[in-house]
Amino acid sequence: MAFQKGQSGNPIGRKRGIYNKSTQEFRDFIKEVIASNYTKNKVAKDLKELSPKTRLEILLKLLDFVLPKLSPTEVTEQSNSGDFFANVANLMKRDNSTSQMP
Repeated sequence: MAFQKGQSGNPIGRKRGIYNKSTQEFRDFIKEVIASNYTKNKVAKDLKELSPKTRLEILLKLLDFVLPKLSPTEVTEQSNSGDFFANVANLMKRDNSTSQMP
């Protein structure tokens, strides 16, 4: 009996976020290699041996794994002056004056 388009033999399927066996084995292998070869002291020592420029580049790349990603924002209100900081200051003044109690 053939399957209909869009349906599989297992309608429940694999749970979300569960890797297949080979992918999980490879991830576990990589974790083991890293854990057995790199300690905090070893990483700190290796970083100290790098040039300041290279060290900074690596630290900036590592920040992607620690800090949340920022989503871009857009300034929607513009004035004729074209001065961004003046516009922001005016918006802040306007917000402060409307939020104060009489």
